[in-house]
Amino acid sequence: MNGTSAPIGNTKVRPTDRSPLRHLDLRAVSAAARVESRSRQRYLPPVSVFRWWARRTESVVGAVLDAYSLEHPGVLTVADPFAGGGTIALAAARRGHRVYAQDVNPWATEGLGVTFQLPSPEQLRVASARLEALVSADLASAYRVGSDTMIETIRVAVGVCPKCASEIYLYPQGLVSMTRRIDSGGSDGWEVCPVGHMTLGRVDRRRRCHCNRIVDPVASYTAGAQAACRHCRWRGHISQLLPFMWKPILVAVGTPGGRRIRPPTEREVELAESSKWKPTLDLGRIPEGTETRRLLQRGFHEWEQLYPRRQRHMLELLLASSIVASAGDQFVELALRFAVLSSVEFAGYMSRWDSRYLKPYEAVANHRYQPTTLVAEPHVWGYQGGGRGTVSARLAGLIRASEWNLRELPNRTVSVRRSRRTTPLTSDTTIVRGSAERIGVPDETFDLVLTDPPYHDDVQYGELSQLFRVWVGDHRARLSGDVTVGSNACSAGGYQTRLTMIFADVKRTLKQDGHLIFSYANRDPDAWTAVIGALHDAGFVAAGYTIVHSENETDHSKRGKRSNTLDMLIDVVPKKSRAKVFRPATGGGSAQTSFLHVMGRWVLRIGELEEGWESELRNEALATDYLAAPQQANAAQ
Repeated sequence: MNGTSAPIGNTKVRPTDRSPLRHLDLRAVSAAARVESRSRQRYLPPVSVFRWWARRTESVVGAVLDAYSLEHPGVLTVADPFAGGGTIALAAARRGHRVYAQDVNPWATEGLGVTFQLPSPEQLRVASARLEALVSADLASAYRVGSDTMIETIRVAVGVCPKCASEIYLYPQGLVSMTRRIDSGGSDGWEVCPVGHMTLGRVDRRRRCHCNRIVDPVASYTAGAQAACRHCRWRGHISQLLPFMWKPILVAVGTPGGRRIRPPTEREVELAESSKWKPTLDLGRIPEGTETRRLLQRGFHEWEQLYPRRQRHMLELLLASSIVASAGDQFVELALRFAVLSSVEFAGYMSRWDSRYLKPYEAVANHRYQPTTLVAEPHVWGYQGGGRGTVSARLAGLIRASEWNLRELPNRTVSVRRSRRTTPLTSDTTIVRGSAERIGVPDETFDLVLTDPPYHDDVQYGELSQLFRVWVGDHRARLSGDVTVGSNACSAGGYQTRLTMIFADVKRTLKQDGHLIFSYANRDPDAWTAVIGALHDAGFVAAGYTIVHSENETDHSKRGKRSNTLDMLIDVVPKKSRAKVFRPATGGGSAQTSFLHVMGRWVLRIGELEEGWESELRNEALATDYLAAPQQANAAQ
């Protein structure tokens, strides 16, 4: 046991009132989470069916479910009112429990519906082959020139100097692209001088361009989003150069051993920019928002502007062909369409080209839209059945997920509902779209509510999912019932109010001996006061907490930064139940661990909070090394 338990008040404690968190082997759970977080689709293949952000690991939620079963043996009814990417629903279903999954975001609920109702692997293989046959001639017409097939078309943003009208090539740095991955022994690459002249050479040394300027592979040309004209010495923010032109400067073409990086031929440039591509879908305007603002500031005002015309044309063709390839099977059609829709995140004017590892990145990185100036338009289907984010890769992921479903979720009945009318559960898995302010089941239905609520303002799920939703005509900027601070639907003050309403309905749906357990992490003390206050006001009392590993600390977006890589698991029960509180051991650990233990002491006071507790919590939080150190550093500058 990794802590101690102690009673609250004088109420007699039944064994079922004790926190299941006391059963967790924290070292083993955290070690497993570290491994899983580095390659989630290998450990839980269905997560590759659709894109979601901030998924928890099955290692953690599965361990919680197993621990809960020790206190409550048998088949449980488990609910997740913030279902999101579906890890909790999948983990519970894998263990044979009855599952209720609800989310306000249609991208999440439709994705979960597809995930739980995937056709058989053989059906998907046949349909994938049929889809490829339907579009193969068009794919060749779009990406093949002579004997070469373009896998990626790499473009650079070009602006016009506001002073002298010269073209300014906005290369982020001197190295544009290696010719071979650096981890495979690559040493040569395409580089540019400050003016934008591109040459091929070794990337471990500086040299002179034919224009006599220094070519330095590590030189930064647009640091801080600043640009300079080498002709008239103008300097300014790159936004002053809008609208950009996007010029193809390299192509990756398929070879028997992989790929070759070279400048495009005239015919390849003509093909990439041809007016023969005639996409017809109106994807709508990009609304003003916390995350979409990044797109607007870079000159993207319509969603379709994120895509080269060729890419949009081919995506539309694949969506239409999915209907024919499905041969009238509704579930096959949905699966094929989701494979195509999931690939739209590799938008050709947004997908960053990794110059050292020779691969494109998603338009959303680290839960943010990340517009850049060196981008890659992918071959939408993929070359020889591969490629990051391509439709063929997505289809292969669906087949792996289907094989997993057959093995791990045999013979489960599934119900997908758009209505939250109060209805008894009749299926093994029930998926419902709608705000968790109202959960569509009778009182005292759930043994356990295990969830992962929005982390205050950390991830704008509604805005990020619009990149996908607009392709099916869902142009709505706001989702009614969204509880993410900063969204069009929820203010900072409204976050606690909404959570209180949600937790109150959760309490209604819990059985008398049921628990609400969820993971939470945030650096903002106000986020913690909102969550703790909402639980208290909704009528819960603390049963315990503990701390586990949650995120991949080796991810490029987290290395060397004070990022959240740990989660607190919070366990509460309806106030009338009372509980024997589990207190984890608190010795040692990182600054983040110490901070979370400070917050944990306040979690244990849920149900017994006194007036003025919010300011006390805030003061204690700001005094921790985890929050104080950055403030002290800023003060010293």
